[in-house]
Amino acid sequence: MSVRQSAIKGAGYASIAAFAGRGSSFISQIILGWILAEDDFAMFAIAVGVMGFTNAMSHGGADIYMLQASNRIERVLPAGMKLATIFDVGIPIVIAAVAWPISNAYQLDGQSNHDIAYLLWIIAASMPLRLFGLPYRMRAAAEARFGEVSFASFVQNFIQQVLIVTFALCGFGVFAFVLGQPIVNLVDWFILRKRIGQAPKTAEEYISFQSILKPAGLILVSALGISLMVGSTENLILGDLAPAILAYYFFAFRMTTAIAHVFSSSVRTILVPSFAKIKSDPERMQAAGINACRTSLFVAVPLFFFLAFMIGPIMHFIWQGKWDNAAIIAFALLLGQPFRLVSFINRSFLEANGQWTATAILVWVDGILFGLILIAVATRTQELTILTYTIAAYRAVAGLFLSLVSLRIGGIHVRRLLPLLAVPIIATLAMASAWYFSSGALAENISIPNAMSSLGIFTASYLVLSACFLRPQLKQTLSAINVRRKR
Repeated sequence: MSVRQSAIKGAGYASIAAFAGRGSSFISQIILGWILAEDDFAMFAIAVGVMGFTNAMSHGGADIYMLQASNRIERVLPAGMKLATIFDVGIPIVIAAVAWPISNAYQLDGQSNHDIAYLLWIIAASMPLRLFGLPYRMRAAAEARFGEVSFASFVQNFIQQVLIVTFALCGFGVFAFVLGQPIVNLVDWFILRKRIGQAPKTAEEYISFQSILKPAGLILVSALGISLMVGSTENLILGDLAPAILAYYFFAFRMTTAIAHVFSSSVRTILVPSFAKIKSDPERMQAAGINACRTSLFVAVPLFFFLAFMIGPIMHFIWQGKWDNAAIIAFALLLGQPFRLVSFINRSFLEANGQWTATAILVWVDGILFGLILIAVATRTQELTILTYTIAAYRAVAGLFLSLVSLRIGGIHVRRLLPLLAVPIIATLAMASAWYFSSGALAENISIPNAMSSLGIFTASYLVLSACFLRPQLKQTLSAINVRRKR
């Protein structure tokens, strides 16, 4: 099987796992939206904000380094696992030490809430259990067994959602989010062990622990920068400057990013080793980067725009007005999500090429800029709509711009990158036409017929414009679909 076919097949498995996982997450969200109170979501949002930074340090960057070196996994495994163990045992100790001061720093309803500390302690206790499944994931990536990884990710997510709902129904409140995490990590290890068979064997000659410290350190720096963009920054800033809207923001964030998280983590597992196998052929690797970006934009942009049209009416219908304030947030986040997903693909392009320094610089510039802009806006207004569209606009513009920068650093000329902008431009025009002809019936209007009419106009507009201006993207997408049918 060629690298292209392997990557396409892996992407297919990842997509199936993503949609299946999203289904279980959505059902879980429906139940939790009725059972839990706004303060429960706000408390967990703060805990997630803190854990975003600690999760970024999970495995100490060793997992990404081993993915990039998957063609010699037997030689890098001992050093990689040693580094991962140091971080996955050390970081929980740090969390345990700072949990109580953090819970005192954030006040909900004017009082410190020590439940935040208890949440952090439970999450920290489960972190070392992630180590068990790591070598099996590395072997699956080295052997391009992406279906096994995607299946394990789906089962892990499904069991997690079942446990969250079960604990919530039993009256555990906010702790329902975390009590099942140790079980989930053990189940992930069990499934990988059963399906993969054995962890990679260690070669007689393997690289030294010291030799991976520099690349793994740069990966770790990048991961910390990424954590600034995936929930940590906004949760902590809003928790301090705008606590009244934190629960609504986090509720919408959980709804709209569940599928994105499964997709982005699977994409990294698939594309880093796939790109790494052809890095000795720069022209072929550049073509693969362009194709991955083009196809992903062509599929992801309309998919998330479709969801944006329907999210408001769906949320109102399911929760009968309880979470209506979160609908506008979900709408805005969905519009910006595809561009953030594409940035994951292009960051994988740099990581596969071993350009750790460039990756670290890009993600930190991205994260710091985002934090500064959000702080500047949040200190001046707590208006829900303004804060939401600030976050969504930045994610869209910065995600697309940094994706183009990543590919340019990878050696792809600007002239080959500019056509990629056609997809979001055409989708935006289609969105504008739908908005105009349906009298702005989007998230603000809870009428399902109006939302369906908007969706229909958008679909027709996008297909017509795509047929006129996006024929290469259309052919590439159809080709990717036919690869699986021919096998």
